[in-house]
Amino acid sequence: MAPKPDLAAFGDFSQVGHVAPALGAKLEYAISMIPCKKNEDYAYCHLSKIEGVCDGCFLLFDSHCGKDAGARCAKKFLVYLNEIFWSMVENQQYVDDRANAPVSETTGFSAFLDEAVERACAKLDEEIKKKTTSGTTLCVCFVRFGEKKIFLKFAHVGDSRAIVKNAKGECVFATKDHKPNSPEEQERIRGHYDSLHGSESYARFQDLEHVMHSPSSSRATSRGGSLRGGKTTGEGGKGRQPPSPLTPRSSGEEEEQQQQQQQRGSEDSNDNDDHSLMDNIPANVNVILGSKLSQLAVASSGGDVSNTTNGANAAANVDENAKNPNKYQVADKRISFIGQFVSDDASGSKLSEIRLFSPSGASYGMSRSIGDRNSPRSMIPVPEFSNLSFDYDTFAMVIIASDGLWDTRTNEQAALLSGTDVQKGSKKLCMLSWDDRAYSGKAMDDISVIAFSLNADAMKKNTGSSGSKSPEDGCCVIQ
Repeated sequence: MAPKPDLAAFGDFSQVGHVAPALGAKLEYAISMIPCKKNEDYAYCHLSKIEGVCDGCFLLFDSHCGKDAGARCAKKFLVYLNEIFWSMVENQQYVDDRANAPVSETTGFSAFLDEAVERACAKLDEEIKKKTTSGTTLCVCFVRFGEKKIFLKFAHVGDSRAIVKNAKGECVFATKDHKPNSPEEQERIRGHYDSLHGSESYARFQDLEHVMHSPSSSRATSRGGSLRGGKTTGEGGKGRQPPSPLTPRSSGEEEEQQQQQQQRGSEDSNDNDDHSLMDNIPANVNVILGSKLSQLAVASSGGDVSNTTNGANAAANVDENAKNPNKYQVADKRISFIGQFVSDDASGSKLSEIRLFSPSGASYGMSRSIGDRNSPRSMIPVPEFSNLSFDYDTFAMVIIASDGLWDTRTNEQAALLSGTDVQKGSKKLCMLSWDDRAYSGKAMDDISVIAFSLNADAMKKNTGSSGSKSPEDGCCVIQ
């Protein structure tokens, strides 16, 4: 049975002071969490008003490779956002009168808020990369109470997701995860490298058309060696024992041993020629989207690619590459690619979801994040924005959660199962996700759910009144 979720927060906006109690009571929220041993999720509600920015906001950070990135973002994001927003030239004239800073009639927020959020994410990304190798996702929802509507602005980076459901339990809006399997993200990454190395320098491969065989995987697995260390075993599984320092060796033996080592090194080098990017990855990878050798060899003299061959060798490589345009450039150690782990046999069975691979040897299940020092340059901290507005007589519920939930539930399932009570709904989603992971063999992950409802009182009134507007009509207006 799933453990009881931690109810991190529960309440409404009726007591915040800067919002009329009647309006504040229309927004009820709850935050439930079931942390695992990693305990890398950070979710909280900011009830205080940020002048010129919002009346409140909900934030979720899901760290990976350590909790440092998420902890720093949770502590500094709103601080940096406020500083950057009011340091912008466009807002300088309202610094002494922040309450009257103009907002858009359409979105309900300042026209410069998106840029301020982007710059805050970029600043955090730079700071985190200097201090740690960890990274984090971001999903924030800004709230503003207007005269006739409630306005929401979503900003997200990575695979932490937000959905909006109506009174019938239907999902009417959802943010799109930034993952390498997304066609939009693949085109963005492809455009990134095309802009650096010329048009069509990044190619799409068919299924199993180009499998990069990891040297450490093929040799270590077949010979019983370590997947991470050097190659310490020989044929037949017998280890190559180093000679004892007490055993005298003749000069002839030393020369013979040196020749054998050079021969083995040459064989290893030949095996690795096509797969220098795989030296640090202990498994075979099916390349889905990556750079073409023949096109990058000519352009490798500058920019993002460092060519290690010179003179006649470079010319020979160009000729060889022209014969095989789908072959990867050995010297191209600074170009990432999109692929997935596959089995080391003829079937090429898929062992993972599609991932973004970095020349450092690291691979990521998302294509955008804040932090991640070892990530490729195409993995950016730029958020995506969405604006929604709701009438005060229309019910809606917003669910913001980490991938601990979304790996086990679809948007439609989460919308249907959460009900209309934010406290019960957030707890239920956490417990169901935990059960699914526990009894289906999936790895445990932190599960964090933020749920808040808009105009729950309107739904109750409309349910009992035949002459009023049905809560099923016009759940939300997406700008």
